[in-house]
Amino acid sequence: MLFLNNQKLFINRELSWLQFNERVFEEVQDLSLPIFERLKYQAIVSSNLDEFFMVRVASLKDQVNAGINKVDPSGMNPQKQLSKIAEKVHEMVSEHYAYYKKALDEDLKKHKYHMITKEDLDDDDMESLEHFFDESIYPVLTPMAVDSSRPFPLIANKSLNIGVLIEEPTDDDGMYFATVQVPSILPRMIRLKTHKEFKYTYILLEDVIELFIHRLFYGKTVILSHPYRITRSGDFNLREEDADDLLREIEKSLKLRKWGEVTRLEIQEGSDQRLIDLLMKELHIKKQDVYEINGPLDLTFLFKVPQLVKMKSEKLLDKPHYPQIPTDLYEVEDILKPSKKKTSYCIIHLIVLNLLLTLFEKHLRILTSWQ
Repeated sequence: MLFLNNQKLFINRELSWLQFNERVFEEVQDLSLPIFERLKYQAIVSSNLDEFFMVRVASLKDQVNAGINKVDPSGMNPQKQLSKIAEKVHEMVSEHYAYYKKALDEDLKKHKYHMITKEDLDDDDMESLEHFFDESIYPVLTPMAVDSSRPFPLIANKSLNIGVLIEEPTDDDGMYFATVQVPSILPRMIRLKTHKEFKYTYILLEDVIELFIHRLFYGKTVILSHPYRITRSGDFNLREEDADDLLREIEKSLKLRKWGEVTRLEIQEGSDQRLIDLLMKELHIKKQDVYEINGPLDLTFLFKVPQLVKMKSEKLLDKPHYPQIPTDLYEVEDILKPSKKKTSYCIIHLIVLNLLLTLFEKHLRILTSWQ
């Protein structure tokens, strides 16, 4: 006899979703796929996690804040679910980035595409990047400092930022915090033409900004700087029956989303603990919400790699699929006419499907009554 009150029969919904995302990651590891297609899957994995923290994790945090302690069918309350999620995602992120650096990056090098870091730059690179910084990056940067007269700024959801600690002898801590948002209007990857051994060599925009970040704080001593990124709650509860103007209520809710609770902080691995502690305090998050990343933050930029390199080789991308016109519709003026002959079959299929659903609901009610 099946008893539906047995918690061992159920898998937690959120942990099940993470298992789904792991199956997406398996496509990244599929060596039968072209390298650029695997990069796309890696970007999808990253994008999926963003959405997960904006909606699923945010909802659980709302329940914890409201004091809700109800367990789900698998026997976990919201707080326990958050702990299990953090444990699993930390493990997943470490695995994903280890694979990205070891396998994907190496495979790109084999095809003469290479991403370098600040440590790999030579004098010619520095000269080229300094000119690019002065001409294209510097004019669109807006540093925001925090002190007794300036509160902690609003950090936009999913925006890439650089946290900076600046020496200040008059301050109690001997330093103050500033943040610089990496401009989204510029390409994330900057091409370098000085490395002839590769077809395409690039460096990330945040690395270029870090190289010359002292230019933004003239006369000050920059102690350190590290990239970071936050994810905010994108979930909102709207009671339609209580809303006089539904559209207006939706607009209000969307405006409030930028102030949503922070659900995750991503920061470069090896970042100074002083910066991490400061961000945790100001963003009101716990240690389990901090994810130290061994690689580039926000891998969704990988979606754009094929477009940036403008590569048309079939070895690196799947062949494109083009829409096809069904043979029944060739030279037909009325596209509904060919389908009228098959309408009766569609109706029969719908009737059978409805019958099966009715039987399933009936048996489900019987099983539930046995609890």
